[in-house]
Amino acid sequence: MLITNQPLSTVTNTAYKEKMGQFDPSFVVPGEKKIKTMIVKSYQHNNQILKNILSETAAMMSLTTDLWSSRAKHGYIGVTAAWITPDFNVKDVMLEIKYAPSPHTADVVAELLYECISSWDLNGRVTAIITDNGSNMKAAFPILTQKNQCENIQTSLRSTYTPTSNRKRASTCRNFGSTCEKNNQFFFNAKTNRKIGGSAV
Repeated sequence: MLITNQPLSTVTNTAYKEKMGQFDPSFVVPGEKKIKTMIVKSYQHNNQILKNILSETAAMMSLTTDLWSSRAKHGYIGVTAAWITPDFNVKDVMLEIKYAPSPHTADVVAELLYECISSWDLNGRVTAIITDNGSNMKAAFPILTQKNQCENIQTSLRSTYTPTSNRKRASTCRNFGSTCEKNNQFFFNAKTNRKIGGSAV
């Protein structure tokens, strides 16, 4: 359900329950509350695993970030990290997609980024942040670099308005999609499910 972005209410659908009963009459379809509990446990479990990986393999890293609005006009910020491990393997991971309250001022953006850096224990290890050249982004970084252990962060602002940059953005989106697929495999594999004592959703 999670990998295919199905709503949790799917488990309450009569046709879904009947089909699951045909596949395995002994299978008890979990309710929405149970699934939510499993998701929280999976997140907490894998959140700590990722923190350990970052702590053990990422002495320094760069971040990418962007803001966008949903069709419902709700704002979100996404943050990804990329680094090279001690054995020279390139790693990248999505750290978070988080609700960003309006208005998306420079102060709000700077605070959201600092919260992300701090929550993942990355203070002092972020060397650069790449984003678009929106005016709020430009103004956010001088504010961010005044915060504790963020003084040395460099910024790279990329334009997204030319045909050439649009092609690059399309390539980035394809890479982003590949990263999301890898993250799904990492967070929702059978081994993880066994560790948290749940079943595949």
